[in-house]
Amino acid sequence: MRSGADVLVGIEIPEELRAYVAPKGSIAVDGVSLTVAAWREPVATVALVPYTLEHTIAAEYDAGGTVNLEVDILARYLERLLAARGSAPERRGSTSDAGRTS
Repeated sequence: MRSGADVLVGIEIPEELRAYVAPKGSIAVDGVSLTVAAWREPVATVALVPYTLEHTIAAEYDAGGTVNLEVDILARYLERLLAARGSAPERRGSTSDAGRTS
């Protein structure tokens, strides 16, 4: 979907990564760090600006396609710190190739 010159893309986030996604947080899609414009579980919406569309493979995304995902490193560090303090269980898995575009 277009929003001005930007293209909005919804990405279905695998269950094991959902705890790391937040509005205005970061998520890497196929190695490109993007800001989560909206989060309505299980779909994160990102806005692809013209520069990103011109200089990455993002312009080639098709609905239902698979993308590689990496969650925000700060979220992983926070989880690890809380786990070390006994405040939260440490999860495994910060990347996934099971994200689907919509």
